[in-house]
Amino acid sequence: MCKIRLSLIVLLLLGLSCGFSTVAKAQTAIDMHTGRVSNAAPNENPMSKQRIMARDRVLATQDSIAYNEAVAKAFFLLRHDSLPQAQHELERALRLLPKAETNAVLRLNLAKIYYWREQWRDADRALREVRTEFMQQLAQKGNVTTTLEAAPKSNLQSLINETYIWQCNTLYRLGKYPATADSLKAFLQNNPELSPHEEMDAYTLLGDCHLALKDYEAAIAAYKHTLKMEANASEALLPLTQALHALKRDDEALLYLNAVLKYENYEELLEARAKLHHEMGNEEAALADWDTLMKENPQKLSYQVAHAELLLALGMKAKAKEAVKKLLHAGYPHKELPAQLQKLK
Repeated sequence: MCKIRLSLIVLLLLGLSCGFSTVAKAQTAIDMHTGRVSNAAPNENPMSKQRIMARDRVLATQDSIAYNEAVAKAFFLLRHDSLPQAQHELERALRLLPKAETNAVLRLNLAKIYYWREQWRDADRALREVRTEFMQQLAQKGNVTTTLEAAPKSNLQSLINETYIWQCNTLYRLGKYPATADSLKAFLQNNPELSPHEEMDAYTLLGDCHLALKDYEAAIAAYKHTLKMEANASEALLPLTQALHALKRDDEALLYLNAVLKYENYEELLEARAKLHHEMGNEEAALADWDTLMKENPQKLSYQVAHAELLLALGMKAKAKEAVKKLLHAGYPHKELPAQLQKLK
């Protein structure tokens, strides 16, 4: 009797253990399509966790691959100036991994796209947000390199500098010249660790602000600072000649242009010198520069027009008339010619 009772107790315990096991399995049902668990119990089947983790790992990997592909495609499109498509890919990457550490760099490039598409206010807003984010990262982590920039100085401080200069460029485009100049002065005073490229960009933009405000002496000082670092920097040299011309210092402007053009005929600088020679009454020198520009850029009919104008101004009517005939034969519209050239038959 005791043996029978003992057997019943053992069977009862086995039955209870099977029942508990059945309940536990029922409480951890898995949807094989989504991998989700319903009514999970504390003692759920470990295999359920493994399946869920495997599923999540696959989904995360897929998102990461798609994210990297979108980023790579965006930068490829940026290199080819496909701005709307690049914007689409950057926005897609941000949606895929909204908390990725490098997203601030993507938002910086989105802000640049706004700038290039002349959406100045959107660019200004985005750049302010990105700069704040970079500064927070710098405060939290220190000066660390990023994986999206290949330059040797691709760190947070450099990205902050770049963002600030773009922000100042945007303010300049919005016509806020005094505010931009003040911001640049403070920036240059408080950032001794600027790269040469960053310093040149900042001083050139500062010169542009002063030139727009007709503060020519201050503009000249800023442009000269850039030219000390790179003598043939046309983005500073061309407006420098404008500022010098405004102060009737044409001889000094000509010295700067001659120094650069002595070794190579940079198109924009040569054009500027041709015009400066004409302003100074050096017609033969101007004619020589236009001749050089025409030979090196035969597809630019505007140079031929300027050359014909100068020929006419020098009284060389026959040569000017021949130049106009060549222009019209090349398909240049007669109505686009200056008034004095339109009279030539």
